Amino acid sequence: MNVTAKVNRDGSLTMHRKIDYEFDSDAHGVFYQQNLTKKQNLTGVKVKVDGQNVVPSNSGKNNTYQLTRYGKSYRFKVFHRIDEDDNVKVEYSYKILNAITNYKDTAELNFDLKTDKYRNRFFDAYVRDKVDESKLEILAAAEVFG
Repeated sequence: MNVTAKVNRDGSLTMHRKIDYEFDSDAHGVFYQQNLTKKQNLTGVKVKVDGQNVVPSNSGKNNTYQLTRYGKSYRFKVFHRIDEDDNVKVEYSYKILNAITNYKDTAELNFDLKTDKYRNRFFDAYVRDKVDESKLEILAAAEVFG
């Protein structure tokens, strides 16, 4: 998994998450859950499978996705036909509103980049957060092993 989070001046985070899935049997798609706080929301959602855009739909048809809010989480359900031994790359892009609280002299990140309900399923997760240097003058990177 590769995650990029860009801090925006309006207190939001622009997220881009790439997950490489390996399958040992046939499947109809994948799930991903983004955990948030109660005041946060997602906007500008885009999903790609193997570099191709998939569209939001409740039809369950191939190459579509559903986005559902469950309490403080959003669940992505991506429909894509998967055959045994396939490798599939899914990219999730979105903006998280109210992720940063800005103060006169500093800012507070109200989001944990490592918070992921399924993080223990991934053995190598690479997380990099990009912070607007003119705002906070910080650039951090971390490797997470589940």
